[in-house]
Amino acid sequence: MEYILRQLNKLTKTKTTGDHFSISQEYCQELGLKNVALRSHQLEGLKWLSECHERGQHGCILGDEMGLGKTLQ
Repeated sequence: MEYILRQLNKLTKTKTTGDHFSISQEYCQELGLKNVALRSHQLEGLKWLSECHERGQHGCILGDEMGLGKTLQ
């Protein structure tokens, strides 16, 4: 669990665009997702989870349709 929280902490240090931060494919690869291209909805889900963590909302659940790649997020 500590590893996941450290990784999410790294995600919250991405570049900001307005009030929100963005997560790029390149940044995901730096975190260990090598040879994997996340789709736009996966990047959006990862961004949302990171924003929840930044606000201190621990225990967020990402509920999405089956087969959309939540495991990678």
